[in-house]
Amino acid sequence: MLEPEQPQIHHLLVIEDKQGRHTIGLEDATCSIGRDPTNSIVLHSHLVSRQHAILLRVTTPENSTYLFRLIDGNLQGKRSTNGLIVNGQRCFSCDLQHGDVIVFGEDVKARYYATAKHSDVELLISSEAEDLSGFLSNLSNPFQTLVEPDSQLENAREAALVRLASFAELISTPILEIDLTGAITYLNPAATLQFPDIRDRKLQHPILMGVLSAVQQSQEKFFIREVEVADKVFEQSVHYIAESDLIRSHLVDVTQRKQVEEALRKSFSTNRALIDAMPDLMFRISKDGIFVNFKAAKHNNLLVSPSEFLGKSIFEVLPPEVAQPAMECVKQALQTGDLQIFEYQLRLDNVLHDYEARIVVSAEDEVMAIVRDITERKQAEVEIRNALEREKELSELKTRFVTMTSHEFRTPLTTILSSAELLEDYGSKWPEGKKLNHLRRIQTCVDHMIQLLNDVLLIGKAEVGKLRCNPAPLDLVQFCQDLVDELQISATHFQDRCSAHTLTFTSQCNCISADLDEKLLRHILTNLLSNAIKYSPQGGTVYLDLICRPGEVNFQVQDQGIGITAADQPQLFDSFYRASNVGTIAGTGLGLAIVKNSVDLHGGTITVESKVGVGTTFLVSLPTKQVPVDE
Repeated sequence: MLEPEQPQIHHLLVIEDKQGRHTIGLEDATCSIGRDPTNSIVLHSHLVSRQHAILLRVTTPENSTYLFRLIDGNLQGKRSTNGLIVNGQRCFSCDLQHGDVIVFGEDVKARYYATAKHSDVELLISSEAEDLSGFLSNLSNPFQTLVEPDSQLENAREAALVRLASFAELISTPILEIDLTGAITYLNPAATLQFPDIRDRKLQHPILMGVLSAVQQSQEKFFIREVEVADKVFEQSVHYIAESDLIRSHLVDVTQRKQVEEALRKSFSTNRALIDAMPDLMFRISKDGIFVNFKAAKHNNLLVSPSEFLGKSIFEVLPPEVAQPAMECVKQALQTGDLQIFEYQLRLDNVLHDYEARIVVSAEDEVMAIVRDITERKQAEVEIRNALEREKELSELKTRFVTMTSHEFRTPLTTILSSAELLEDYGSKWPEGKKLNHLRRIQTCVDHMIQLLNDVLLIGKAEVGKLRCNPAPLDLVQFCQDLVDELQISATHFQDRCSAHTLTFTSQCNCISADLDEKLLRHILTNLLSNAIKYSPQGGTVYLDLICRPGEVNFQVQDQGIGITAADQPQLFDSFYRASNVGTIAGTGLGLAIVKNSVDLHGGTITVESKVGVGTTFLVSLPTKQVPVDE
């Protein structure tokens, strides 16, 4: 027998601060709460910290319902100044229950509610100024019929915290991280499998022993060492990441290579065949740094005659920046008996080569230096690092895309759903005008989602090189005038919520036609003018100036809006990037990226001048063949 379908539960936070009471629907997996306007939920009080708390969504393991855990402080673990009080008790962390009363910073009060009816959510959000205390008190707890075993809830909460703190590393070599206190912050699956006792032994484990002190005492952010664990030997690359105060280790099993090196050290004199089979250069060097002998494979050119180095000191043969660390490695190998490794560079025939030298004791007062050209490997490492940077940029782009789309789609979808539910529940009782108003809301939301999808598709086509520029003769003056008239109508509708805007078009053009791509030009001017209107919430005049010069056409768009900070301007044309001072003004961060792509396809340029609180001016210059006016 099929189990009945469980109702979807909607989560609400009703907040009372200095700006009154407002209701927020909770849907994001992680919400930041605080005074700073960049938070997901902004609280208006000087007693609230900039990043005061975190709301973490916790999914139960056996069904699709979830609850919210409230945690004091920010994602970096810094606690708020004035703390949290839940139901009269000060706490650091609390799993919210229906009806809980929360106090942020002593003077911002909030109540948490859960309901299975979306129309309740719509009513609360659309009626913020009304007294709905009686309605709120009658909301029933939808979790009463969805009781989960405590152990399952605990596992779900732990899983949520793990997801919050971890990042994906699906590679076969062990990777681990510790912070500057020595606490383990990350183990990838390979590290967990290779070193199952590392969490118990912590800094006493061979992999972590001495790492913290080495980083703290060294000026270098990167070093390599070898570590023995049981019967295996690992080459450990240690990176200190200053930006996050983390120490990351990558480990490679070099047991086989070490066994070969040990065999060479013990039986060099009797195992000449093995030595001859090695492709590397080998040099016998005395304790005083004198080249005693050498061995080179047939295909490995020495590059210099043996007479130029045999019997001579390291300092006579190699440049000082190579000779000094080489001699230090010779001394260390003889003193400790341990393998010494160092990398260096030499310029040969105006080409910079990378080499790796492995120095091991081969006889009394003598070492063997095994030298390998690692130029190709180094180049590959650079390519890998570049690829990782590109992957990081792509990951950040995907994150911004998911964040933007989840936000931009959620609002219209919620409006569509609520209007549809209200029409279904009350449509038979409402007058035609009220029903028509909700139908228009649905149509407007659908149009907004279609435009958003079109913008995303346009950016996608541009990034894969499928967006083309097809210039054709275009009457610029008429085109600009028609576009301004069209946007003036939109701006008039926009005045329902904002101050009045006036669009002014002027032309200093002595040509009736120019070769430009009409679709791309429409993308450019529509986005610039729409942004000028949107980011001028106090109204004012938006100017479009057309200036024609020999071989180019200039379009200047000027507004009297909020302006753009100097820190934001270098990233202004990145996809999904939005300036830090936009506040609650809606947007996707795609408009200026579309403008930049369209300008680049024309082979043109775009510049911006802006001052916060004064306004912004964009200047677009496009090369073109112009058709002069007939006399």
